[in-house]
Amino acid sequence: MLIAADAHALSGEMMAWLQERTHDDPTTELDWEDWERSNSRLHRFSQATRAKWQQKFAVRASALFDELVKNGAVPVEWGRETFQDAVNPVVMQGVARQLGEMAASLTRR
Repeated sequence: MLIAADAHALSGEMMAWLQERTHDDPTTELDWEDWERSNSRLHRFSQATRAKWQQKFAVRASALFDELVKNGAVPVEWGRETFQDAVNPVVMQGVARQLGEMAASLTRR
């Protein structure tokens, strides 16, 4: 979880980057990928968060698969990995969206 000090530091770094790129002109169009490339700390945080969510997801998906098999909703032949692969893209899209929303909220502060 992102602690307040890290969020404050990232927010400060993002604001400095925005001011440098926009010269305080709110009509300047910005490239989020440029921000990620130019800010290795945010990039490392983003990668670490993504990896953490993938690990949590694998554990939860495995437990969900066991529960579904136990209740007869899913055939055991599917296997845990096939089940995880089937639902993983949907979950990771949600995680990516949440990371983007968090970064956007930092820029508004």
